[in-house]
Formats: sequence, structure tokens, C-alpha cells
Amino acid sequence: LQEKVLHSTDDMASELHDFITREDERRRVELEQRLERFKGRG
Repeated sequence: LQEKVLHSTDDMASELHDFITREDERRRVELEQRLERFKGRG
């Protein structure tokens, strides 16, 4: 049981990491696009 719990915790951790990485990437792209629009206007 202990090993199974440990394994599922690992899975959750890697899923969380993937999610955070995707979110960071999306946010970074959004910021870059906003910056480009801002530069284009200025």
C-alpha cells in the first residue's frame, strides 16, 4: 500500500509540474504578444 501511495504521489507531482509548465508558457506567450502590440502602437 505504501508503495502504491508513493507512486500516485509521484504521478500527481509530475502532472502538477507539467500543468505549471504549460501555464507558465501560455502566460509568457501572452505577455510577449501584448508587448508586441504595445510596441507596434508606440
